[in-house]
Amino acid sequence: MPARQDQTLQIFLIVFIFLFLVSAVVAYLGWRGYSEADTRATTYEAKNREASEKAQAQAAELEDLKGITGFGRNDTAADVKKAAEADMKTYGSGVADEASRTYRKVLETVAAERDQTAAREAKGKQDNTDLSKTLMTWKAETQKSIDQYKEQLQKAQQDLASEQNSFKEFRTKMQTDEAALQKKSR
Repeated sequence: MPARQDQTLQIFLIVFIFLFLVSAVVAYLGWRGYSEADTRATTYEAKNREASEKAQAQAAELEDLKGITGFGRNDTAADVKKAAEADMKTYGSGVADEASRTYRKVLETVAAERDQTAAREAKGKQDNTDLSKTLMTWKAETQKSIDQYKEQLQKAQQDLASEQNSFKEFRTKMQTDEAALQKKSR
């Protein structure tokens, strides 16, 4: 019997070693899987953090752009789109091509029209100034002519009055002479 106990011990030892090896392999594979899962989790956490930071940066950038374009920082995309469409109908009608009706293009068009209007206004003011100067010159020349004619009229009136006086004196003298002649001839 002693031989059998040795065999049982050997079988028990072999089974124990086999179970030990299997459990070691399973433990190693589990540890390696855990390690890989931990590495993947760390990688995913880093990617998630990066994506979250990117999303926050884009959200902040979007809020800034909304603020720059005149919308509220917390307005929804639907509100912004609705307001933009209304703005394009109201202010973008001057842009011929509907495909290029953007805020930038509309602003460029409005600015160009403003510059053209300012240029026309400046030209109009300059023309008005030039015409005013011409009118003032014309008025001055006209006034000179009027003054000359008034002076000539005054001189003519004085000459007329002088001639009338001379004529009256001459007539009076003639009537006196005629009366004297009539007295003589009677």
